[in-house]
Amino acid sequence: MVTLNFGPSEVLLRVTDDGIGFDPAAVHGVPSATGRGFGLSGMRERAGLVGGFLVLRSASGMGTTIEACIPYQTRSGSGITAYIEEASMAIPVR
Repeated sequence: MVTLNFGPSEVLLRVTDDGIGFDPAAVHGVPSATGRGFGLSGMRERAGLVGGFLVLRSASGMGTTIEACIPYQTRSGSGITAYIEEASMAIPVR
């Protein structure tokens, strides 16, 4: 499931599955399986570059949840401010 929630000063993206899970410590800093990127390390770095953070929860035999929390600022009077303050949606992914 993918959820995207807008708070007053941050946006939270949560991706959760009910798969087999894995040991997060075993993949910390390891390039992706394709060898073309840095997977979770790259996601964590990108979140940090914009002042946010990444949280990973997983265990072998359990599902996995990845959360990215990114801060933002809105300009008062902009049309998007009201939308951001009230928006919250959940989109199931199949």
